[in-house]
Amino acid sequence: MAAIMLALVVGAMISSCSAVSIGDNFNYIGNTTGPLQKVLIGQNLQFNLTEGSNNFSSTPKVYRYVAGQLENTYTPDANGRIYNVNWPPTGAYYVSDNPSGPRTQAQLSVEEPIIPLILRVGSTEVTSIVVGTRLILDTSGINLFDEDRVDLTIIDPDGILIKTDVNGQVFADITVRLLTGTYGRGGPGITTSGWKLGNYTFQIETIPEHACGLRLRSEPRGLTSGRISAPPPAPTTPTPTPSLTPTLTPTLTATPTPVATPTGTPAPAVTTTPAISPPATPTPAPEESGFEAVFVFPGLVTLAYLLRRRQAKR
Repeated sequence: MAAIMLALVVGAMISSCSAVSIGDNFNYIGNTTGPLQKVLIGQNLQFNLTEGSNNFSSTPKVYRYVAGQLENTYTPDANGRIYNVNWPPTGAYYVSDNPSGPRTQAQLSVEEPIIPLILRVGSTEVTSIVVGTRLILDTSGINLFDEDRVDLTIIDPDGILIKTDVNGQVFADITVRLLTGTYGRGGPGITTSGWKLGNYTFQIETIPEHACGLRLRSEPRGLTSGRISAPPPAPTTPTPTPSLTPTLTPTLTATPTPVATPTGTPAPAVTTTPAISPPATPTPAPEESGFEAVFVFPGLVTLAYLLRRRQAKR
């Protein structure tokens, strides 16, 4: 019953569209004149013969035209399969089971497969993060099918391949839809909470038996995880030390003052002890009369003269 249900689901997927991956070894090509059906170089192709709808009535052929001229013809095996497509990506490709009308049925586009990978935080490309930061795997431009399965290969600092991390995130055997929609720019990204400190390597690699037989891997990308470090101190502007300008201080030369040298024997100095007495009420000094002095002085001189004359006569 499970096998019947799977067949019905596969048939519904193939009949509802063309050039489709169902996560197995083939890219299914249907008989439809709708949009170009994408073929990637390196894929295995299965042309619909018994898939329920959009089937070719017989094994078709692939015709490549360049400048309107038939350049190549490619024939599938008896099961309607072509393995490991290695066709030029230029020219116009048609698929038809009618040799007389090779350009009246399906048309293909042939492309080189692309798996770009850039590690980002937000919109910024990074090579180092702080543990706990959400990391975005930018795979913009990837042209694998949504149902192709890949391994997101992450090697931790100990060299161990992480298939499921400490946060329950699964990286092994996932669809391209999950890769781009969850871990890519279309989703929340990868949470790195609880991750080890050190160097990691990221790479995307197809699982061929679940990616239309395609063997391809992206360029590896390195990432260093670390802790939050204290911000460096803000730079300080040193205060300039003022330069000292010497100040000239004039030196004054004192001119010696002549000191008079006394002649004769100096009188002994009398040391007196002042008596402490209550302040006296000032008494007005009596006015001196200069008039009496005028008469006293000549009298004394006359008396002295007379005494000397008397002594001389003796």
